[in-house]
Amino acid sequence: MKNFKPVTIEDVEKFWGNANFGPDLNSRKMDVVKGALLKWASEFSTGYTAFRILVDLGLMTEKKRITARGRRQLWEFFGKDSLSV
Repeated sequence: MKNFKPVTIEDVEKFWGNANFGPDLNSRKMDVVKGALLKWASEFSTGYTAFRILVDLGLMTEKKRITARGRRQLWEFFGKDSLSV
């Protein structure tokens, strides 16, 4: 994907709004995004708030499909440094 722009904490903050995932997760907002995206990629769903954050970040579509940016972001989150193939 040309011109891929990874999700930053600033991006997450922009779309977080008044979301509240509890005291443990509110301080780890990027972990919420990572976990939610991985759940969707694994064919599990998340709550509506996490889903909306993914859509607003451009990682998912309204029709609950992962976008090209979302697939690339999954690689950045989980694959890039953990695989040696």
